Amino acid sequence: MLFFLNSLFDVLSVIDSGLTLNDPVVSAGRARLISYPVAITFLVVCCLLLTAGVSHYSYYSTLAQLEQESHFKLNLYKKVVLSELKRHAYLPLMLSKDDQVLEFLYDSELKMEGQALNAHLESLSEGTDALNIYLMNTEGTTIATSNWKEKTSYLGVNYRYRPYFLNALAGQPSIFFAIGVTTKIPGLFLSHPVYLNDEVAGVVVLKVSMRPLEKLWAEQGAEKVFLTDANDIIFSSTEASWRFNALFKLTSEQRESLRADRKYLDYPIKSLPILRDPEVQDYRLIRIVERPRLGKHYLWLTQALPNSPWKLHIMASALGAREAAINAFFLGLLLSSLVGLLAYMLMKRKRVADRLREAHDLLEQRVEACTKELSESNLQLTHEIEQRQKAHEALRRAQDDLIQSSKLAALGQMSAGITHELNQPLSAIQTFARNGEKLVARERYAAGENFSRIFALTSRMGEIINHLKTFARKSQKRREAVDLRLSVENALLLVDHMSQRDQVEIGLVIEGDPQLIVAGDPVRLEQVFVNLLSNGIQALHSSDNPDKRIVIRLRAVQGHAEVIIHDNGPGFDDQVLESIFDPFFTTKEVGEGMGLGLSIVYGILMEHNGEIDARNNQGAEIRVCLPLFQPRNQKVHPATEGNDL
Repeated sequence: MLFFLNSLFDVLSVIDSGLTLNDPVVSAGRARLISYPVAITFLVVCCLLLTAGVSHYSYYSTLAQLEQESHFKLNLYKKVVLSELKRHAYLPLMLSKDDQVLEFLYDSELKMEGQALNAHLESLSEGTDALNIYLMNTEGTTIATSNWKEKTSYLGVNYRYRPYFLNALAGQPSIFFAIGVTTKIPGLFLSHPVYLNDEVAGVVVLKVSMRPLEKLWAEQGAEKVFLTDANDIIFSSTEASWRFNALFKLTSEQRESLRADRKYLDYPIKSLPILRDPEVQDYRLIRIVERPRLGKHYLWLTQALPNSPWKLHIMASALGAREAAINAFFLGLLLSSLVGLLAYMLMKRKRVADRLREAHDLLEQRVEACTKELSESNLQLTHEIEQRQKAHEALRRAQDDLIQSSKLAALGQMSAGITHELNQPLSAIQTFARNGEKLVARERYAAGENFSRIFALTSRMGEIINHLKTFARKSQKRREAVDLRLSVENALLLVDHMSQRDQVEIGLVIEGDPQLIVAGDPVRLEQVFVNLLSNGIQALHSSDNPDKRIVIRLRAVQGHAEVIIHDNGPGFDDQVLESIFDPFFTTKEVGEGMGLGLSIVYGILMEHNGEIDARNNQGAEIRVCLPLFQPRNQKVHPATEGNDL
């Protein structure tokens, strides 16, 4: 193998030199070299022949080793079987000379009282691994047994047709395997004659199970080990499914003999599906096909047991030999492929080098062209990114302006009510001021009460103006801790005149903790509630309900602040529920609104990681949900509070 590989590489080296060197000597002798196609074919054929030889050698060498190991194990198992038979045969021999057995057979009166002998046999059975021990008279009837207490007791049962009884009655100890007629339990029956005055007076029988022996075989290896009787029927095996199967098809005479001695009762004896491998003559290689198209290969060895019609068999799996041959074949195939590939690569190397140079030149040209295109594309992409950034910034400014315009529009709608709110305290101030002037002119200096009222009225006006100024200013989009309750109360202050004008009663209900802190922009959050309350008041304006009411509920739910605004108006139309938060969607008459109020509310809440949804619940109900915020060493911002005037 090594010599072949060395020669192979020498040939390839010479061929490679002829292709790559410009030596004139080599060039002159190049004509004498074998051409590349012929050389490659020759090398591949040699490798394939070598592969076949190595595969054949691996297969038969593995089979030879497997046969040697199986012979060794078969001899070992044979010694174990003979040892077990010898060990079990000792007990019937001893019982044939036992005093209680002899006295029982000798004294006819004792036969009427066999309980003592039954107990004696039961004690012996429990002290050994025997399934049963029993005594038979010369007529084949069981007169004492160790299982006398069981329902399947042998007492009174006649077994004169059994070969082990007939042989013992003739004075020959016997070993016989059969399935029990009474218990239906298979076992090995070992019999021995009992002599009185040099005549056979009875037969003692020991029944043992073959399972311990089968377990011992299974612990020694993975081979299939089994025993067959004179009819080549497997009666003990490490493979449970093989028991009571014949190695070959039974003849009619054999089946008649089995029915006569009832060895296997009425058990259906089938033949194992054994196929001989005709390609392997030196070894007994077989295949057992237990399922269609699925068979296992075994190396089958057999030895006969001395002084017995039984045979001991071992079937060792031949899968290892097949795997060794397959591995050698594929290894050789891989080697052949590698050799052919190496030769092909040497032949093509120069041509590939020329093509690589051509491809390199072409690639440089294409890279130069692609680089130019990429540079132009990069400049265009940079320009598009800048344009998109500008468009995004313009969109953001437009959104801010839209929100600011919405607030100013809301202020415009509230202007009439606010003017009324301011006119009342201004008229009162004028009245109190004139009264105070007259009191001072009369030198009545007890006008302090008038000035206190004037101060209270101016404070009220300043509070209204501060809220208007704060609400109207443009938001800086800052994030801070905001008390949601104060935001709602400030919104109520701004829409108070609208609710009084339309006779709408607004109630605020706080469930649980009165302080619900969220993170956000206080001005924008206040605008959310102003828009929602304004929409609710406008919806109730056209309602015929005399008891117009809006209820606001604040509560904390699983780490979120929840604000529910419910009115007892006509509610939403089912067809518009899915679109009420879309831009420019409105149910108002033309000229009364652009449909941006709820869209702005939706956008502000999305910026604050919040949620909003609407439904009908005996009126309209809108739920706003914002995540709670627990500030650390941060002062809670009380919504929007203006400076004192």
